[in-house]
Amino acid sequence: MQDRTYFLGANSVHGFFSCYDSFCRAEDGNFLWIIKSGPGSGKSTLMRRVAAEAKKSGHAVETVLCSGDPDSLDGVYVPELRFGVVDGTAPHVLEPRAIGADSLYLDFSPFYDVKSLKEKQSEFNELYNAYKEPYRDAYHSLAQFTAPTADTIPRNALCRFDAAVCCQGVKRLDNLEYAETVDRDKLQAALPEALIVYLHPLWPSVVEGAELNDGRILRTDIPIPDCGEAIKSLAQAKKAHDELEAAYRPYVDFGGVEAFTREVLRDLFK
Repeated sequence: MQDRTYFLGANSVHGFFSCYDSFCRAEDGNFLWIIKSGPGSGKSTLMRRVAAEAKKSGHAVETVLCSGDPDSLDGVYVPELRFGVVDGTAPHVLEPRAIGADSLYLDFSPFYDVKSLKEKQSEFNELYNAYKEPYRDAYHSLAQFTAPTADTIPRNALCRFDAAVCCQGVKRLDNLEYAETVDRDKLQAALPEALIVYLHPLWPSVVEGAELNDGRILRTDIPIPDCGEAIKSLAQAKKAHDELEAAYRPYVDFGGVEAFTREVLRDLFK
């Protein structure tokens, strides 16, 4: 196995589009740990440490980048150990499937200083509004683009994104870098044999690439139009989110977070 990196969310013409239900599926024999918490509490740090520990132990790791900020993680999956850790908060809300049997919460909320935060309720409400408004502007801008005809996506294939329209522009990864380029008809004809499909980041009803069960990787070129106005709004949202995280940090018990993180790592790799 080899390391992989991809997106599971997209800033699309439909608003935020989620493929997180395709991550670490229970039907594949996996166990999913779902992080519940808010900004600045150490969610992404925990996932980076899980990935580092897995690699240290010689395991391949799949990392899920945040489509709002590709420098942040939203998920980590260790295929050989059959477990994943994911950020299950908005906009990609996830809940346990059969709680305790195939999934469970990792709750960071006890490490917030709730008493102090209550005293600053209006201030934090303003920060949340400042964070959400640029996303509304971005999705309004993206909604203008007319989608091509939708593809028929195979029910059992894993759905992912190789690219994202984000605060950094159009961020393209390398999952389709060495794919054979074909026309849309040929790609559509091959989709019943797909193990993984890569959806278009702007039009997620359209497939732009697929990994087939015979090892081939196919892609088709569907250009992304100029999303400059949306990208500006997404950059504003990133700036507002950074300010929100910074405002929360003085009210987080990071000693407790560190002890909890070490406990989680022991449980995952014992």
